[in-house]
Amino acid sequence: MVAVATGLSLPLRAVLSLSFLFFGPGLALAELLEIRDLAQRVAIATACSLSVGTLVSLALVYARAFSLGLAIGIIATLTVIVLVVAVLRARSRLVSGDQAAIPL
Repeated sequence: MVAVATGLSLPLRAVLSLSFLFFGPGLALAELLEIRDLAQRVAIATACSLSVGTLVSLALVYARAFSLGLAIGIIATLTVIVLVVAVLRARSRLVSGDQAAIPL
């Protein structure tokens, strides 16, 4: 959304948008699940991101309200919510003194 608002060129917008859709929601979920292994994180990020995109698109199609902007907005909102939960969870563990919450 920022790429469109700032007026970036079409190829750059496409790369940024696809990168977000392929990795954004899944990386947020991997952070929430506290997965530290890089290979697992990339595998989960890709699979979960594609799944979230598919589920959101299907829900909008079934609701007869599909719009690309709406789909990306919903995916971005879900990603932000998952990231906020992950940050709050990590912060509460740091306050309680749990060593497992400190990233490697």
